[in-house]
Amino acid sequence: HFAHVSTAAATELIRRARQDGLPVTADATPHHLTLAVDDMHPYDSSYKMNPPLRTGKDQEALVAALNDGTIDAVATDHAPHTSLDKSQPFDQAPFGVIGLETAFPLTLERLVSQAGMSRLSFVALFTTRPAAVLGLPQPSIVAGSQANLVLFDPQHKWTYDPAGGHSRSKNSPFRGRSMTGRAVMTVYRGKVVYKDGELLAPRVRQAATTS
Repeated sequence: HFAHVSTAAATELIRRARQDGLPVTADATPHHLTLAVDDMHPYDSSYKMNPPLRTGKDQEALVAALNDGTIDAVATDHAPHTSLDKSQPFDQAPFGVIGLETAFPLTLERLVSQAGMSRLSFVALFTTRPAAVLGLPQPSIVAGSQANLVLFDPQHKWTYDPAGGHSRSKNSPFRGRSMTGRAVMTVYRGKVVYKDGELLAPRVRQAATTS
């Protein structure tokens, strides 16, 4: 499995390997799908990630690879760091951005609204396709089974402010970005654990404070 593919050259090598019948899989991140190196603010460590941001041409190659199945899934690469760590000089600050709360709206806009991917194919990038990569049972909605669901409003318009999010880390390059689409409810093992911006389950709240 090739994690966080970021370049056109890498996608082409993976495509050839798959055509040759090799058992390879891959994922791409929301930040590599929606940001390019030209979008960086000089010396802003919120944009410091590994792999680094690439060119617009590389971004287009990632989108095409997700559309044709060369890349199997979207992975957030969620990497929380304290504000103190990220406030160091750029060359000393740690790599990584947070992405759990922005992954779905960012990629919905990039892949569905802009690139024309079907909504069902898009949802598969977060559900059935990563499950297949990991050899896990396919996610499904079946009567009588335990409910593990996310309800998502694809029309909800909002402006992202990491200070109002549920992670203690704020290292995001998407601060102040207008987005369309937002999770409104999460049901885990039949219980509502998140609704309308509030974490409802104690274990979920505890996990968020450490991420």
